[in-house]
Amino acid sequence: MPRGTTTIPGAELAATQIGPGADVVLLLAGGTGIGILHVTADAGKLGIVSDANQNGLHPESVLTSMVKHVDATAFEAFAAARDGDWKRGILSLGLAEGGVDWTLDDFNRDLITPAMKDAADAARNDIINGRFTVHDYMQDGTCPR
Repeated sequence: MPRGTTTIPGAELAATQIGPGADVVLLLAGGTGIGILHVTADAGKLGIVSDANQNGLHPESVLTSMVKHVDATAFEAFAAARDGDWKRGILSLGLAEGGVDWTLDDFNRDLITPAMKDAADAARNDIINGRFTVHDYMQDGTCPR
């Protein structure tokens, strides 16, 4: 592990995945992602981050960011309140509703081949059009195998 990264949260976790041969590390770990990105970049590997577009943190080392458009969810909640339709509970917006997506920008464009982009776009469209169903753990408390 590069000198000085042992105290960064996530660095050791990434190193334990890269050591046995991982080429890409997916992180869903908030601030822990900083350490994971440091280690993956130093090792010449790739990271996939979540929540917000973090492609610029390590250009050419972040394959993509899975973004949550919390602003869209907040807008929907406020609009429902404005219209008198607001209800307490969980509001979950997916691809079709603009709640989540992946990023492609100047920081990762050279990492994504046309075939990769086409495959991601096709999967996105299949999910939106209902041809592929993403399992929702919150519905039944299980993970498919």
